[in-house]
Amino acid sequence: MGQRPPTKPAKSDAGSESADRYRIATVTREAYIQGMCQEEAAAEAATIRNKFSLQTLLDRKVMAAPTEQIYRDAYIAQAQALRPSNMVEAEKIAISAKKAENALFVAFHDGTIKNGIDRTSYPTYYGRGWDEANGVATVRMPKP
Repeated sequence: MGQRPPTKPAKSDAGSESADRYRIATVTREAYIQGMCQEEAAAEAATIRNKFSLQTLLDRKVMAAPTEQIYRDAYIAQAQALRPSNMVEAEKIAISAKKAENALFVAFHDGTIKNGIDRTSYPTYYGRGWDEANGVATVRMPKP
């Protein structure tokens, strides 16, 4: 028996030619921007966690990305808040990691973190992608 074809394309970057047309056309602009900022935050958090793991394995420090300080500050604050609790260590780590990931989401969504393609905020970048995919005219301001 053959496989059923997928009902929607795989996820991809909103700014690229291969944007996820199914998702981008079926959600509001703000829902799309929030979803993409959440994906950015989750990917960045995973990158940071992997970096920390590699540093531990290699017993060597690696240069920090600007997002790492946001993650680290939120993680440490949450871990310290949980210190007196009776939770097992794994639960504390998971809660602290989620809090740190949420801090990254806020920084992506409020424009604190700029994208590396055109140095605009992520809401501007993904908003433009949504506008273009949905036939909404946008005005691009020239860079000073």
